[in-house]
Amino acid sequence: MSKRSLFVGSLTVLFAVITGYINVNASEVQAPLACILLFSFILGLLQRKTAWLRAIVIGLSIPASYFLAFAINVKPVDPPRLPITTAVLVIPALVACYTGVVVSLGIAPLQRRAS
Repeated sequence: MSKRSLFVGSLTVLFAVITGYINVNASEVQAPLACILLFSFILGLLQRKTAWLRAIVIGLSIPASYFLAFAINVKPVDPPRLPITTAVLVIPALVACYTGVVVSLGIAPLQRRAS
């Protein structure tokens, strides 16, 4: 594995933990969804090759945070009735991540031309 892959992998885990923490402590959906969109976009921008995997990890951090909170007896601020239903958040994570990939592909020729 390259240093870049390790960096982006650890950044993915960090972003997933931050998203899960914000989700458990938020009473509205805007903050966790903004985290999903922003973090997925950044990860897609940084590494195109495994964008789908990074988006799935970020998208599943929301249901994972609920399951972890229930497992360690932490009361989420506004829990859903069925936490597994939040797994659909993988879809906006994938869209944001591949938007980052498209932007990265658009920037690459401009970087080569400037050199």
